[in-house]
Amino acid sequence: MSLRRSPTHVGLAVVVLCISLTSLGRHEASAAERGLLRKWTDVSGKYSVKASFVKNERGQVHLRRADGRLLILKLKLLSPADRTFVAEQLRQPNRQTVLKPVVPSPGDWLTWRGPHANGRAADAQQIPVQWSAQENMVWKTEVPGRGHSSPIVVGHRVLLTTANVATQQQFVVCFERATGKRLWMTSVNQGGLPPQIHAKNTHATPTIACNGQLAFAAFHNHNRVQLIALNLDGKVVWQNNAHAYQPEQYKFGYAPSPLLYQSLVIVVSEFDGQSSGLVAYEQQTGKEVWRTARPNLVSFSSPIVGHVAGRDQLLLSGCRAVTSYSPQTGKPLWTTEAT
Repeated sequence: MSLRRSPTHVGLAVVVLCISLTSLGRHEASAAERGLLRKWTDVSGKYSVKASFVKNERGQVHLRRADGRLLILKLKLLSPADRTFVAEQLRQPNRQTVLKPVVPSPGDWLTWRGPHANGRAADAQQIPVQWSAQENMVWKTEVPGRGHSSPIVVGHRVLLTTANVATQQQFVVCFERATGKRLWMTSVNQGGLPPQIHAKNTHATPTIACNGQLAFAAFHNHNRVQLIALNLDGKVVWQNNAHAYQPEQYKFGYAPSPLLYQSLVIVVSEFDGQSSGLVAYEQQTGKEVWRTARPNLVSFSSPIVGHVAGRDQLLLSGCRAVTSYSPQTGKPLWTTEAT
């Protein structure tokens, strides 16, 4: 199995948008629709509206605003970036199609560092150590955009993140494990990508973490760390602005992967500002459980949990120290200076 990557405000009044926009009524926008709001712009670049994509029908793009109003825009009068976005949505399977239920197996690679969070595969698995076009390759498929996140494996699905700098979009992508067929590709952010990052970093570097039902992805955009929970059919369940993230000294981008512990998902943001910290949310609801400050220094480490001295400890290397916290409460336990 091989994955190949290819290089790559407000809402205006309907009468002002001037691109054949028609109101078709209102309904209460769902959490998923609000989570997929993006900025749509006409071909002149003068007019824009924030809305989520519903469908494209006979050259008419149907959108849903956050207030529930349904709008229709002519596809040909949208910006090139918006037309590209619509084309990406149309290449996905029919969103009404019922996909096979996901049944995780004990050897699935659900998070960064694998099933036991130690970088090792399950003991019973036979892992190939050599690959070529003729050896140990079952399929190869192109991944749109660019990203450094590791693929995770959940049942019969493979998930990873990617980003398209040209269209200023970040995505979570899902492939069929057996064939490499793309099952869905969900745009989770539009715009706000940092203008400067390290040349060897990407706008989709943290690895997804999955609990078998929800996938948790972290992205840096709009001077924040955005944490998104999606179900395994690619629908956004909830999202939070976890931290501010706007480094001044080392503008290298963002890297830490989310950590799962019991019922929590934990993310870190460390930079030379006033909002560095660790934060934990309930996996199912996105409700914040605890938040702990970190030193105002730049670091790029992902947290892990280890069983040390008879108890679970959240361990984080960064900010010139190795520090331990209680993963249940975020309370600091100890710290050891390091260089």
